[in-house]
Amino acid sequence: MLPGTMKPVPATVGADIVLSALNARTISRLRKRLRYPNPEWIKANLAGEIDPSIPTHLHAIEELNGDGAVRLPRGAITDIRSTLHLCRIKPEWEDRRTFGSPLDVELHGITPRQYQAEGAEQLRRKVQGLIVLPCGGGKTYLGLAAIAAIRVTTLVIVPTRVLVDQWAEDLRKVLHVEPSIFGSGKHQIGPLTVATADALIHHDKLDLSSFGMVIYDECHRVPSRTRMKLMTRLPARYRLGLTATPQREDGQTKLIRWSFGDVLVEKSIQDLVALGYLKLPRVDAIHSSFKYDFPEEPHWLDFDRLNKALIKSAPRNQLIVDTVSSEPDKHWLLLSPSSKAHPELLAKILRGRGIKAMHITSDTPAAERRWIMGLFKDRHIQAVAATSLADEGLDVQQLSRVLLALPEGAKGRTAQRIGRSMRPYGDAPIIKDIVDRNVDVLLKRWSKRKTVYRKLGMEIRECPTLGLFPEATA
Repeated sequence: MLPGTMKPVPATVGADIVLSALNARTISRLRKRLRYPNPEWIKANLAGEIDPSIPTHLHAIEELNGDGAVRLPRGAITDIRSTLHLCRIKPEWEDRRTFGSPLDVELHGITPRQYQAEGAEQLRRKVQGLIVLPCGGGKTYLGLAAIAAIRVTTLVIVPTRVLVDQWAEDLRKVLHVEPSIFGSGKHQIGPLTVATADALIHHDKLDLSSFGMVIYDECHRVPSRTRMKLMTRLPARYRLGLTATPQREDGQTKLIRWSFGDVLVEKSIQDLVALGYLKLPRVDAIHSSFKYDFPEEPHWLDFDRLNKALIKSAPRNQLIVDTVSSEPDKHWLLLSPSSKAHPELLAKILRGRGIKAMHITSDTPAAERRWIMGLFKDRHIQAVAATSLADEGLDVQQLSRVLLALPEGAKGRTAQRIGRSMRPYGDAPIIKDIVDRNVDVLLKRWSKRKTVYRKLGMEIRECPTLGLFPEATA
């Protein structure tokens, strides 16, 4: 090969990218470029249990045979092209993406916000990418605008049955079409289909080549073995990922971009507050006197015992109920993400205090969830206690109070949870955060949540008198 010339190599793009006839040096560079922290190593490191046999990093590249052929995620095209250019290699592309069939749809009754229209146009031009918007930012409506702009057969993938129902409702209302449903006990595939990821994974022989566009809602969930495998079955030309939380704390953040491509549109909570689409809540830090004897070098079982002690603490649960009872005219969402038993217990105690309350967990049947959320939206009940099931897809327009009943420290989840109250309706929303100051690990979690609040510019009010109660050491 003459100096300055580029070596051509066969390349195909479909659900993923396959390159052939690469030399070892190029494959090594691709491996280095497409590496990411190993979640197992991070977990062991945090637990102080370093195992030299666990690799520190993994690689988003699969070597297919001994002839220099590799498979790579389609969204990593920017990294792939720059690496190949450095190696003086020119891919000769064969397009195996599916273009789908025309879809006769248009928007009814809504005008997309400027950034929603921009996101749809960016997808039309760039074919794939990510949309990063906070809760209340209108990710679903941007997806609907994309469907109306591109007008090809579309598969919408969601993580939960609740989101299946919400997408189906919005498709009927905004596009005036009846979607097919794959999941939640139904197995229909049509020109416009809403499916759960789990249903598609379970039916691993299902042909998904009829779609010209795939929209993956809550796409931060993709980094897992089964979901990454699902991505290799999606050859649609247009690929759009929607998320409010593009950062993962397990080291797999890069896999999101490598699955969907570069960010097309990103708006922060502050951006949407400035535009008037969101309203910043105030935070009331409700002090708890909960105590727990924690070992100096805790094992993961000790954290499990701590959570159980928090859930069973009668004085602490009474504090939560008293906080809700002090404003019985408000619309309350109580979040206890790590326990199925806690939401049920809180709802029971609230009902005993005359508060109309119900609970939702992963054990709640889909029809019952829809019924409960209908009652909640129509204000026939005052409070819903829920697990992390409410982290994604909860759509309540006039949610005035969110109570964080079980302390966590994940910054992305914190922003997502408080976002439930940011829609600009009615009075200023308030977050009630139960702060357990007498346990160092819980105080550190509070510090992480407080960092999120301050970064967003939220007012924090300390409420030390509400939670002072005698509590025996757990």
